[in-house]
Amino acid sequence: MSAPYDPKLREAMLEFRALCAKYDCMGAILLVSRTHAEFGNVIDPTWSVMHFEKDPEGGGRMAVRFRSKKEDFPSKEAQHEATEATAHGVTSIMNWARQTHDMWASLLTELQKHMKVFFTVWDEPDSVPGDDAQ
Repeated sequence: MSAPYDPKLREAMLEFRALCAKYDCMGAILLVSRTHAEFGNVIDPTWSVMHFEKDPEGGGRMAVRFRSKKEDFPSKEAQHEATEATAHGVTSIMNWARQTHDMWASLLTELQKHMKVFFTVWDEPDSVPGDDAQ
């Protein structure tokens, strides 16, 4: 049985998270080694109104909290700016993910014309926020 994760990918994921913190930005990334995959989402730079938290319905899963309440901001303008910036991050990552999916799906379609491609689809990444692997 293979190891449940690749330690080098976990280390690289920590570097990705540190890079996002250093540059105060959101990010989404997939890292792939010969045997494993790790992906991560950083959604909580200082200007974001989103963060991960444990799902209140339980099950050990994580949920995204999007909180933009006027009492959390010094002004209505500051609230608007933070909310708009966060929505920009969401739509940017979503559009990048769509384009990335379309590109790889097209390549896979072409490959399958010439060879059999077997792969498994996983429900969860190897590193999940809150799994103490970060």
